[in-house]
Amino acid sequence: MRAGKVLAFDVETLLLAREVEELHSDELAGESAWARPYLFGFGCGVVEDLETGVRYRYRSGGAGAMVAHLEEAAFTVGYNTDAFDLGVLSAYADVSAVRGRHVDLNVLVRDALDALPVERRGAGRIRQGGLDGLARANGLSGKTGRAVDIPAMLRVGKVREVLDYCEADTRMVADLYLLARERGTLRVDGYLKKGSERHELGRLEVPIEVQMEPKERGQG
Repeated sequence: MRAGKVLAFDVETLLLAREVEELHSDELAGESAWARPYLFGFGCGVVEDLETGVRYRYRSGGAGAMVAHLEEAAFTVGYNTDAFDLGVLSAYADVSAVRGRHVDLNVLVRDALDALPVERRGAGRIRQGGLDGLARANGLSGKTGRAVDIPAMLRVGKVREVLDYCEADTRMVADLYLLARERGTLRVDGYLKKGSERHELGRLEVPIEVQMEPKERGQG
């Protein structure tokens, strides 16, 4: 592990949630596919070194090598990676060391929104438009494609195109982390959902605290 080394990453999968539910209905036993990310299959992944800007591409079969690379970092950063991407990788290698030194921007933003005063939150949980919406709210380019198209693209051999998409997502994660570290905030286009209705709250600026070298989980 190199002191201070920060790696951003993103993973694309072989299956969609509905495909997991069709193929693994017995194992899921009525549970949502999202609760079992290790069933989605590793399609490809990208890692970016925030110090050098160099990006590393991992094709199908490279999940173990990608985990070994992530273990070299002082800590890693992603978006929804704690709940999903690391779960996907866990089918191929032990990810506990990575989880112990990980920053999930989705979790940080969600917690910051939940901590807003009631008069700002109104009723219910404030939502925001995922990685694409968060990037656009902070002046970055959004996604370059649709996640739902990825498994089909991989099946017809469009691996390079999928890796380009995955790399763009990884770049967004890296840029958002660097913005949060510089400003101490991120901008969010928040909304409330009441039944089928969506109530826009406008652009909120919420405090996001990211540490240069987070402590290992379980330590003081």
